[in-house]
Amino acid sequence: DIIYVAVWGNPHIEIFTNDGLKLASFPVLGKPGDIAINDSGKIYVTSYATGRIQIFDTSGNIVKTIPSIFNGIEARNTGITLDSTENIYVTDYINSRVMKLDPLGKYLFEFSIPNELGGEFWRPTNIEINADENIYITDNSGRIFVFDSMGKFLSSFGELGKDLEQMDGPHGIAFDKLGHVYIAEMNNHRIQIFKLVNSNSYSSIDDIEKRIEIESEFEEYIYFIMILITIGGIWLFFKRKKDKD
Repeated sequence: DIIYVAVWGNPHIEIFTNDGLKLASFPVLGKPGDIAINDSGKIYVTSYATGRIQIFDTSGNIVKTIPSIFNGIEARNTGITLDSTENIYVTDYINSRVMKLDPLGKYLFEFSIPNELGGEFWRPTNIEINADENIYITDNSGRIFVFDSMGKFLSSFGELGKDLEQMDGPHGIAFDKLGHVYIAEMNNHRIQIFKLVNSNSYSSIDDIEKRIEIESEFEEYIYFIMILITIGGIWLFFKRKKDKD
């Protein structure tokens, strides 16, 4: 497997093997937000600074640039993903909208949230498609919104907060082969894993941050015990030496 990394501060893309060997890098427009790869290996990159979408070949040569104006509004895109027919889905962070584009980059429509859930996005950050081609959108409201590829709302989960099944600043999103949803939270500094309970409900099955904290506390406890054992050994050594004297 190949790993692609978008470097925000020094705008470029780096490409690695899965064991960390760097293969290549190439420059992109300012503040690259996300990367998508199509079946032929073309690399789609959003630029938050310019709102444009750049498309590169496998060698990092520019193939196409999609302009930043969509439906008459200049975008500031962050997340990007592709479906099986290479339609493009992007999150426009600054305008709080999520758009579907055709394979040439032509605007098709925007996704809409039901009024009972607030009626609008709040700074959507990222977007991914699962194996069923459903669209998952991370939003700064602390929620994940799920749609089908035609824009029909399916479900949502999460709320703003710091407890399990709550989120603050969800940015990264990915899926495993079992359909679990992995959410990286910028403000809570953790990754939560959710499983599908039924067709409209998700439940958290793990919190990597808490597991790491527990392991860290255990390591600190073992370290403390080792110090006590060492001190005890030194005390016993000098006691025996004193007794012999």
